[in-house]
Amino acid sequence: MEIKGFCEMDEIPLEALSKPYYLGTDAPTKGGAGKSFLLLKEAMERSKKVAIVKWVSRTNEYIGMIMPHGKGLLLKQLLYNEQVRSIDEVEILESSVTDDLVEKGVQAINKMTFSFKWADYTETYTKEVKELIEKRFLGEEVETEEFSLPEARSIEAELEKMLETD
Repeated sequence: MEIKGFCEMDEIPLEALSKPYYLGTDAPTKGGAGKSFLLLKEAMERSKKVAIVKWVSRTNEYIGMIMPHGKGLLLKQLLYNEQVRSIDEVEILESSVTDDLVEKGVQAINKMTFSFKWADYTETYTKEVKELIEKRFLGEEVETEEFSLPEARSIEAELEKMLETD
């Protein structure tokens, strides 16, 4: 892994951030370099900078960002610019909203605000699909729900409904 340089964290576009990896040191008997690791970590903490790195794994070249994290370092793989579609390529319909409607939207957000606990979220879709496949394989009947498109509703009425209930 080669350090290309250092930059401010806010210079890295959020849409570039991808997979996280924790970096630590190996034991000295395995060639671990604790002093250089700690120097890099503490220097980045003090300078409030992150490292931009490049590496090759198998047949692919990657770029990433290394930042201090807990007692170690966190490597975030970055997507290359050409791998991310520009916001200019996304169709966004022209529209307008009143200040009153925006205020109701803010109230709805405030009502739905909670303390996010990452560990509370687990991926369940893959497990559920595997269970369905296994049932089908074993010849068991698989129940499916009828899918229908939701009815068109007024956004104003929906916001009012959200703000009424507790």
